[in-house]
Amino acid sequence: HKPHQGSADRYFIDTALDHAKEHGFVAMIVHTSVMQNQGPAGADFRRRLLERADLVHAVRLPNTAFKHAGTEVTSDILFLRKRPKDVARTIEAGGEQTARSLSAHDEHFISGNYFDHHPEHVLGERGKDWRGSESVAGNADEAADRIRETGTTLPPHQPTTIEHVEAVAKESPHVAQALDRARRAADEATPKMGDTQTIAGVTYILNGHPL
Repeated sequence: HKPHQGSADRYFIDTALDHAKEHGFVAMIVHTSVMQNQGPAGADFRRRLLERADLVHAVRLPNTAFKHAGTEVTSDILFLRKRPKDVARTIEAGGEQTARSLSAHDEHFISGNYFDHHPEHVLGERGKDWRGSESVAGNADEAADRIRETGTTLPPHQPTTIEHVEAVAKESPHVAQALDRARRAADEATPKMGDTQTIAGVTYILNGHPL
């Protein structure tokens, strides 16, 4: 249960990353509000999302992509790669300055203007529907081929590894400090012999090594 996420799309993205392996990919079709909501909550969600994962690719589909299911709605596909825990914790501990040093900051994505700066990833012509919401007029039958085409134009993508973070930390004091804070926080959060936890009024004592 994650009431702080505020929407079903955010919940499922966050939960999918919970279950993905490190460096594993998550691809999801989501409502356009995930990418373009410009309120504080939307920007904060996207910032935290970049702490946990690389945005490998994003595509805005034509509003007729799901016409076969009896609906016309503009939606996006996100392709994410989960970061290793040590990397994610370091970015979280160091904030924007550390994220920029590790090439893990995308201002266009965080601000909700990603597709304004990547119009080639929109599979049609952008406009507004009768409600004032974003609409994309395009050929849904060509969507799969267009997605493949846009993917071939992406720059080479290398995931951020802990080895890369450690190398940057040698030259960057603020990254080194963030890495140290992240490791200390992880150590403090690791269950230890003798720790207690109360569940439903019953207190349990850890007497063995956690799995």
